Amino acid sequence: EMRKIFEMVEKVSESDASVLVQGESGTGKELMAKAIHYTSPRKNKPFVPVNCAALPENLIESELFGYEEGAFSGARKRKPGRFEIADGGTIFLDEVGDLPLAMQPKILRAAEEKVIERLGGTRRIPVDVRIVSASNKDLRQEVKEGRFRQDLYFRLAVITVSIPPLRERKEDILVLANHFLQEFCADLGKQSPSLSDDTTRALLAHDWPGNVRELKNAMQHLALLCDNSVVEPHSLPGWILLAEPSEFQEVSGDDPLKAPISLKESKRRAFSETEKSHIIEALRIFEGNRTRAAEYLGISRRSLQLKIKQYGL
Repeated sequence: EMRKIFEMVEKVSESDASVLVQGESGTGKELMAKAIHYTSPRKNKPFVPVNCAALPENLIESELFGYEEGAFSGARKRKPGRFEIADGGTIFLDEVGDLPLAMQPKILRAAEEKVIERLGGTRRIPVDVRIVSASNKDLRQEVKEGRFRQDLYFRLAVITVSIPPLRERKEDILVLANHFLQEFCADLGKQSPSLSDDTTRALLAHDWPGNVRELKNAMQHLALLCDNSVVEPHSLPGWILLAEPSEFQEVSGDDPLKAPISLKESKRRAFSETEKSHIIEALRIFEGNRTRAAEYLGISRRSLQLKIKQYGL
């Protein structure tokens, strides 16, 4: 799936068409925007990221378009905006769906006419920028509900690249996990450990709501804390083993072992085994002290007691 996306990116990089990258938080939308820029003819010019969600509403215009001396209290000298800084290159509007409605026509004008005006100024300043934007919102739905201008949407989404969440591309999980683990271990001057079969099953069973960002975080955790040559499940962060995916269902029937094992059931069993192993290890570390074991696992003491009963420990 990702190969198809990168093949598309390779094609669109040669043009100046605006690109909208859609995907859940943590899927790597900024990395995709950088891939578009650094494989384009603009690669030697600036790549300027702007997090639209992080800018206070009263500062967005001055940040994007700059301001003239005296434009407002505290404006002691002229300051260029992000569009000017990106001249000749690419401006990346991250979380563009969070732009206030009042600001959207000004972005549209800059995109269509390729000119901007600094706050407090009257001179039209030409800017040659390619706009790549990203959102974890469904912008079509935002348009329908009146929170995003339709004309701006069509201007930004000449090409749309949709990055699937990690849970929909399970084949990438182990490739990325090993890559990040080797990368972090190399930074620490450590030999990268291998992943045991049980650990592999645990990683594949997890839903990864934080997507690639969450997986990277987990591998950094392992690189810092695991000193063994093989990573066993109990070394994984507690949130992976104890945040059971919603798609897992309890087995019904008198003797489920006689029934054909579905993929979901196989995943459920893998999860249960790794969770049980993690709890046993926590109890061993704290010599049976359930309060401290629960704190270590990141769950309440009551939750731990229920799981101890569930697994007959």
